[in-house]
Amino acid sequence: MFRRSAHRTNPASVAALLVGIALIPVGIGAAIVEHGRTAESRQRALDNEARSQAERLEAYFARARSLAQITARDPSFRGFYEQPGARTQKIKGHGANVRNANRALAYLEQLFPGSIGEACFITFSA
Repeated sequence: MFRRSAHRTNPASVAALLVGIALIPVGIGAAIVEHGRTAESRQRALDNEARSQAERLEAYFARARSLAQITARDPSFRGFYEQPGARTQKIKGHGANVRNANRALAYLEQLFPGSIGEACFITFSA
């Protein structure tokens, strides 16, 4: 006389189990989407920062080119090299060309405040 115990499955338990199983892929999908959004947001921030730094660098080199063109066309600098005599003597003599070159450099510092830390006229003796 064995008694058979009938194991009955509760329909609510089965439904809860199926819902739980169905929610796992939804949760994983939501996590993947959120990760993608976060990565995309970080990439946009990096792109913006890189663009900003590139623009600052381009502006720096544009100023440097402007300064080189201004000094290349300034007669104060040309006059120094065209003047007869040794470079060392011309510098030690503090002639008009050296004074004019220094004035031109001071003017550049006024044109580009904060961009030129220190400007000086350097020449090498041969």
